[in-house]
Amino acid sequence: MVDAFVDMIGLLGGLVLSLSFIPQIRKMWAERRNVFNQISLTWIMVTLFGGTLYLIFGLLLPNWGIIILNVVANASMILMLAIYLGVWREENEI
Repeated sequence: MVDAFVDMIGLLGGLVLSLSFIPQIRKMWAERRNVFNQISLTWIMVTLFGGTLYLIFGLLLPNWGIIILNVVANASMILMLAIYLGVWREENEI
């Protein structure tokens, strides 16, 4: 019973953290011309790298909670990176 409660707390916390990127993604998409003032490319890359390491950790355990939540978080970071690079590409075309 205690283990199930601990697992639920961990999953809920991970879900909230994974979904916390959604407001930033929406803002980046809506205000694409200001994307470089909104967020740092370094932050995106470091967060994606950390999430990837944490995903590998989950795979090695194996722990489905860690795996699923990090897949969601990494997908969010990849979407942020795609928006950022898409805007960069648009602004730097000749």
